[in-house]
Amino acid sequence: MMEIRKLTGMTFEEYQSLGHDGYSTNTIYQIITDDKDGEISFTLKFRELNEPFVKTYPVNNDSILNYNDLISEGLSLSAFDDNVLTGVLVACRREWNNSIWIEFIEVAEAYRNKGIGTQLLTKLYNNLKGSGFRIIELETQNTNMPAIKFYRKNGFNITGLNTKLYDFPGNNEETALYMSKDL
Repeated sequence: MMEIRKLTGMTFEEYQSLGHDGYSTNTIYQIITDDKDGEISFTLKFRELNEPFVKTYPVNNDSILNYNDLISEGLSLSAFDDNVLTGVLVACRREWNNSIWIEFIEVAEAYRNKGIGTQLLTKLYNNLKGSGFRIIELETQNTNMPAIKFYRKNGFNITGLNTKLYDFPGNNEETALYMSKDL
């Protein structure tokens, strides 16, 4: 039986037990910028790719230490199936703009597409209702169509973008998309 619990800490081994941290997609939102006559507009245009776009997030012990600092705030959650870790959601407070930030959410490969991510988001939302915070927000990439679809299905809307957030060699496709859900 699936159980959602407060996440109190995470080891590198526990993180690795979730499997591949990343995504593959055959579609993206292409960002088109139009800057003329004093007006600037951005358009997100759905585009099919000739080859899959594959992304893997590098995580090391320093990453885990950073996550554990955020987890210590007490908002983060974990999912267990008969005491087997199946998913985590790491979130923190952003007092400066009265929001909650989702640092990351990860579901073990064998448990994906079974509603665990939705259960984690729902529990976070329910825990925060009436807390005085105004929104839950996060950032993903225009190339991460699985995440965009997942968050939109769970009531998040695209609220902004940053075309210069990523600076990786050979990276000319990725743009940061910000998404939020009102509390």
